[in-house]
Amino acid sequence: MAKAAEAGRPVQGAKGITPLINLQHFNIIWGFTPDYMHCVLLGVARQMTEDWLSNVGEEYYIGAPQTVAVLDQRLCSIKPHSCMPRLPRSVSLRKYWKASEWQQWLLYFSLPCLEGLLPRQYLKHFALLVKGIALLLQDTVSLSDISVSTDCLVKFVVDMQFLYGEKNMTFNVHQLLHMAQSVLNQGPLWAHSCFAFESNIGQIKQLVTSAKGAPLQIVERLMMASNFRYLKASASPCTLKFLTKAGPSNSKGGLLLSKPRAVSDQLLHLVQDHVGNIVRGRVMEHDRVIVSPGVRFHSSGIENFAPQKVVHLGSERARKVLFYQVGGYVQCLHSLRLVYLQIFPLIRGYEALERTRFVVPQLRTQSGWTSDFCSLVLRFSYSCL
Repeated sequence: MAKAAEAGRPVQGAKGITPLINLQHFNIIWGFTPDYMHCVLLGVARQMTEDWLSNVGEEYYIGAPQTVAVLDQRLCSIKPHSCMPRLPRSVSLRKYWKASEWQQWLLYFSLPCLEGLLPRQYLKHFALLVKGIALLLQDTVSLSDISVSTDCLVKFVVDMQFLYGEKNMTFNVHQLLHMAQSVLNQGPLWAHSCFAFESNIGQIKQLVTSAKGAPLQIVERLMMASNFRYLKASASPCTLKFLTKAGPSNSKGGLLLSKPRAVSDQLLHLVQDHVGNIVRGRVMEHDRVIVSPGVRFHSSGIENFAPQKVVHLGSERARKVLFYQVGGYVQCLHSLRLVYLQIFPLIRGYEALERTRFVVPQLRTQSGWTSDFCSLVLRFSYSCL
């Protein structure tokens, strides 16, 4: 900034001295944090994917039509949990991918999809980025996590020039060196990324209903929402009770779908053993149940059904999921909320996303199905409104 002020022209992007340096107790360097969404997802992850698919003749090139076809088949066959905002799309459509899709690609899909396609040294190099960023996206990031992440990201940046050349040493790649320090200063990467702001832009757009006076519409409706929260907080319990019961509710806590049918003796014994003191009368079986908005369970016996989430039946980890209905409410007897990530032969599992504590990806291999428990990253997303 000093050089730019003396020269009277921009120097390395700095146009001059910013007035922010006059703020007391404000560190002009660490007062700003690298944005995970633009730096890592729309920056480094997209840059490297473009290199792999576009640089013909390079050792890491995987853009040949037959290779891309295999990559697309693997990627598009993934059946992620419905809490993922978007289903996987072909890499040929990557220029249309949103930041959330690049996030899913980086953290969950890339390594198993690239196995056997990208040369081993390049895959191991990219895995350093995946591991380093995943550690900084946990609910709670320990000092040991930051230390391991720093080692991974520093090694990734150093090896970047040797593997991809100096032309790929972009500013976004350099910013990776500061990610761990930004987490020490301001918390996990998800806590200060631009995702919340981008999400709220969409919410703000919904506040505009006509072309005339758009700024006033936004301000007026935001103030109404703010005042509503204030009134709700200051209202008496009697007032809140009256308002919440002003109209009939359509929610029954769950909904049983499909035509009911008689259950097997084995299932009937299970019901009698576990909820015999609650369930009275006939026991019937259904193919589908909606537990809450957006959470639907399908029986594994349904034909021609391509699930986004599969709840497996078994006994080892309470894998049997049984719902019972009492007084119009559907309740769950056993549920571990297992999520399976169906991919392709020969590839070991990786992580799938659900905003719960654990997830079980199940991958089909030549020897059958494999399941592995793994911890989740990025369980939370925050909105500013």
